[in-house]
Amino acid sequence: SKTVNPKNHPTMLPPDQRIWYFTKGERTGILILVIACIVVWSVDYYLKHTPREPEPLDAATQRKIDAFLYGSSETDDAQVTAVEPFYFNPNTATQSDFEQLGLSPKAARQIINYRSKGGQFRKPEDFGRIYAVSDADYERLSPFIRLESRTNGDEQPERDQPAELFTFDPNTATQSDFERLGLSAKAAKQIVKYRSKGGQFRKPEDFGRIYAVSDADYERLSSYIRLENRDDIAGVEEREAPAELFTFDPNTATQADFEQLGLSSKTAKQIIKYRSKGGQFRKPEDFGKIYAITEADYERLSPYIQIVPQEDIAALVPKGYEEPRPERIIPPVDVNVATKADWDALPGVGPYFADKIIEWRDKLGGFYEVSQVSGAYRLPDSVYQRILPYLQLATPPTPSLRINTADVKMLAAHPYLDYKKARVIVNYRKRHGAFSSPEDLLKTKVVKAEDVARLRAYILVE
Repeated sequence: SKTVNPKNHPTMLPPDQRIWYFTKGERTGILILVIACIVVWSVDYYLKHTPREPEPLDAATQRKIDAFLYGSSETDDAQVTAVEPFYFNPNTATQSDFEQLGLSPKAARQIINYRSKGGQFRKPEDFGRIYAVSDADYERLSPFIRLESRTNGDEQPERDQPAELFTFDPNTATQSDFERLGLSAKAAKQIVKYRSKGGQFRKPEDFGRIYAVSDADYERLSSYIRLENRDDIAGVEEREAPAELFTFDPNTATQADFEQLGLSSKTAKQIIKYRSKGGQFRKPEDFGKIYAITEADYERLSPYIQIVPQEDIAALVPKGYEEPRPERIIPPVDVNVATKADWDALPGVGPYFADKIIEWRDKLGGFYEVSQVSGAYRLPDSVYQRILPYLQLATPPTPSLRINTADVKMLAAHPYLDYKKARVIVNYRKRHGAFSSPEDLLKTKVVKAEDVARLRAYILVE
């Protein structure tokens, strides 16, 4: 028979040799794979470790990259060195001004956009915080920053004419007056708007508190401020005819009389309103205590005040004059039987506190003294003190706390007991028998004498 070579038939080899045997085709494939790996590794190593010169960028591309990364100007070096800085206010400078200062159009637009959204530069360092302003630009321009006012960043053109200084009353000056004094149109409008809403300048320092008035403007104008009166005269026209002086009784004079005396319509109405609420002038000095009466008006009119004695006023009351309504008479309230309507009728109580007082009374089982009303939930002491004169205790509470039959839950529901005391009372009662008097509760050791004093009116011993 023909002899078979085991190397040509791996299945005939022993198991320990069969695993390491490769055919000729397999050996060829492994060799090609190893060579390919060596070639790939060599190429990668060569690319990583061989220095290469980068391709140079054109100047325009390089300037755009620098402007994007560093916020620098897109102009070339020759142009940058030719820029001549000048003094500027970042709150009012235009985009053209920023570009002339050497900033890029992108940086200039970003500053304008920041201001249009309400941003302000209150100190020079704020200008350097703009993202598009590079550190180099800030260092170059910071010596030229001049912040003259605390405007809201609105662009304001320079004034063609210098400010005109003259004495003025901020309560009566017009918008054009403020502009002539050197204030911006926006600041002038803000002052007039403040007055139209009832604002007044009672002393010169009040003018400096207007937000649109800078510290520099206030220092410049404060010595020219003249406050003549404290009436709210914004929008009130000057009188065409001079005031007419005559003797008058402030208790009976009409609004027209007061206006003829030189008082404003608002002041006259305030005096009439004061009298309609029961106010009286018992002596001439009382007239000067009306808030709307200035010291100058009082000094001018006091020699003409003649107050008629009280008993003669009825005969001098003009026709159509109505006496002020008498105060509402509030009947006394029995705290243990008062309804919600009764409590609601008391001054300062209202429906909410009426419900809370009744809930407190029901939890207690009634009030044995008036002061217990003050324990109602969230009842302010000011309200309690106000209604105290109207409270009385005509009906005593009915005892309803059955200490010999009530369980722990029923006893603990009373505001003057808690769960611990209620449980001890019930356990003591089970061991020692019924209580014969409220004082027997002291034997439990947990109920104190002050507890018995508060509970006595509610305890029912059976």
